[in-house]
Amino acid sequence: MSRNIIRTLVPGLVLAWSGLAAAANGLPWSSDFESGDRREWNGDSHGTVNIVQTPDAPSGNRAARVNLRSGTTNDNFLGHHFGDFATERGDKVEEIWLTLSSKFDEGYRFPSRESHKIAIFNLTDGRSWTRRYQVYLWVNSRGEYAIDTSNIATWDFNGLYQNKGTPAKVRFGEWDKLKMHVKLNRPGRSDGVIKLWVNGELKLEHNNVNIRGNDNYGINKLILSSYTSDSSGGSGTQWYDAWTLSEEDPDAGKAPPSAPVLRKVQ
Repeated sequence: MSRNIIRTLVPGLVLAWSGLAAAANGLPWSSDFESGDRREWNGDSHGTVNIVQTPDAPSGNRAARVNLRSGTTNDNFLGHHFGDFATERGDKVEEIWLTLSSKFDEGYRFPSRESHKIAIFNLTDGRSWTRRYQVYLWVNSRGEYAIDTSNIATWDFNGLYQNKGTPAKVRFGEWDKLKMHVKLNRPGRSDGVIKLWVNGELKLEHNNVNIRGNDNYGINKLILSSYTSDSSGGSGTQWYDAWTLSEEDPDAGKAPPSAPVLRKVQ
């Protein structure tokens, strides 16, 4: 039964239907790994992502950890399906907010090619698992956060770098809070929106992005990633915690937080 039919037959259930509609796409969703396992992630996985106790976890006392190895592409990931993904069959998602906390331990060296991925959104046709478009958060060889979009079929990339103030870099040994906003373009138009906040500061804003070409694909898979496009990086440790997905800005109406202060190492 369509939303309009329900509204016509039972006007008093409009508010109730709003709640059902929100649940129909699997959002909002969160993962803080406090269960001690991967049960919050309903998709596929690869490699080794360990859930461990750590005293400085941003949420609770557990976080996810990946051991990065030099000479490899570090292809470790966890997947989570939502929206109209083939396994979910929910409502299509065309605008989304992601928050997460990320940390790289001291001593890690990023690959010389600019592609250490942290979080990836896949867009599919809603019928198969085949990814057609991606939007992903990554770190370049200089340790700066960036976002890129890709058309898998044509292997096209946009390369969206920070354009607000001084570029924010990974603070080794410290948790960085990252917030990403993606609004898909109307098919055939370059009016998509992509934004990135690092520790409460807007660092990247691009408002004329062609994310999905002429297609009407939705955002329907999130990937926790440690993937690098080449094996020139060093060995080290990557951490993840406090992931949330929502259709609205989770910080709407809140006072902007002050930037975290770097702790001095004794």
